[in-house]
Amino acid sequence: MNATQEQITELKSALKAKHLSAYHKRIQAVYLRSQKLTYKAISDLIGLSHDTIWRLVKKYEQEGLSALTHDARGGRHRSYLTYEEEKAFLEEQFVGSASGQFVTIAEMHEAYQTKIGKSWVPKGVRPHVHSHYIREYRYCYGAVDAHTGESFFIIAGGCNTDWMNEFLRQLSQAYPNDYILLVMDNAVWHKSRTLEKPTNIGFEFIPPYTPEMNPIEQVWAEIRKRGFKNKAFKTLDDVINKLQEVIQRLHWSVLKPIVYRNWLFSDFDVK
Repeated sequence: MNATQEQITELKSALKAKHLSAYHKRIQAVYLRSQKLTYKAISDLIGLSHDTIWRLVKKYEQEGLSALTHDARGGRHRSYLTYEEEKAFLEEQFVGSASGQFVTIAEMHEAYQTKIGKSWVPKGVRPHVHSHYIREYRYCYGAVDAHTGESFFIIAGGCNTDWMNEFLRQLSQAYPNDYILLVMDNAVWHKSRTLEKPTNIGFEFIPPYTPEMNPIEQVWAEIRKRGFKNKAFKTLDDVINKLQEVIQRLHWSVLKPIVYRNWLFSDFDVK
């Protein structure tokens, strides 16, 4: 792909646009190709096949950005289920089929919609989910070992350098005999000049616009699905308690398949 500077600028802006977040992976594939990454390298980074990346690039070259930011028909939404929920759902369908039950696509679709908590409303009416107008916040800092699934989290009162320092301090104290290499994005508080880095912790930063290279993003999605899907809480304390409950139940066996990446260990003799 021989992208012009104007196209590269357009793709960069699209990657930052919140209203296009649903199409981030498509845009990212084309952007990475414009940066001369090979199809294999892009596939390893974001999980799309060679053919899919090729089609996205061709569509962009022929029709522009709009070709990447609209949906055709179909589509699957497995991300609404946790790993265990999806496994249990598929096992239910398999058991029914193995026992002689004739399982149709329509029946599976209806059962799936029930599982993910979709709401029904008359045609033309937007569904409503309870929410609060009061805006209070708490934040979660976390690190997960991409090889073992072992994790460490704290619930924080802010998202800034002071709280990042507190997270690093507690993480360092929790693993005093280990050297930890933290892979992080380029958030301001990750690179602050006043950051106090413990001697047993090192930093490595992922390239811009590549959240797929930081598996902790999928962990945050898992936490939201497990504790906060279509739910409203009466108080902030209820939110904090639920977050703490979800975190404490995140066993390493759940986290490992979420964060493990073959390419992450391809250059290391890790087994």
